[in-house]
Amino acid sequence: MLSVLLEYTPWLALTLALECAVVALLIRGAGRQRALRACIAINLLTHPIATLAVLEAGFNVVPVELVVIVVEVVLYHQILRLRATRAIMLGVVANLVSWGAGIAASLAHDVWS
Repeated sequence: MLSVLLEYTPWLALTLALECAVVALLIRGAGRQRALRACIAINLLTHPIATLAVLEAGFNVVPVELVVIVVEVVLYHQILRLRATRAIMLGVVANLVSWGAGIAASLAHDVWS
């Protein structure tokens, strides 16, 4: 159990760091702190579920990521009261950045292991 948690935690941390960075870049003004808290909460919900869906249940990663994007867009829209287009932009950009970095990190890990 501990080894699974130790292996999972860096991936969650990478996702949080990158997606919160995207949120910080795209959300300006007084709403930024609230948006960052929302980003953390949303990813603490979606990331473990997506990870379990792919690694334990064997679902294909692309449909799982698409569902995650939809869920996160809806949550950003509801929590932050963003216009739909802005919530879509935020959810898509944040997830593309973290997903791309995750793929790069996974490939690098495979090469150097």
